[in-house]
Amino acid sequence: MTNNSRIAIRATERSSQQGSITSMTLAWWAITVLSIVAISHTGRELLSRQHAQHAADAVALAWVSRGSNAGQTVANAYDAIVTRAKDEGSRVRVWITRGDHQASATAQYTQ
Repeated sequence: MTNNSRIAIRATERSSQQGSITSMTLAWWAITVLSIVAISHTGRELLSRQHAQHAADAVALAWVSRGSNAGQTVANAYDAIVTRAKDEGSRVRVWITRGDHQASATAQYTQ
């Protein structure tokens, strides 16, 4: 085997190894980007649900302490819609819709 053929074989081996590394790097980046997108979407979804629950809690507290008008005012401030309310005097349960999410909360007035 001549020196020129040895160099050609080494160059071919090096070229195929570089191709494998490039493919692996591209695959790694693709998986990384897809993971970031999935985590971001999940985080936004959880935050939206949490905001809906906070709105329901605030509406229930306002409703039980200040009345239905106060509850509606708080719902409007949170961009939420009261879909149902069960008022039992010192105890109130409300169901709200905020965006794509529904939530409910109960508040009780005690002295």
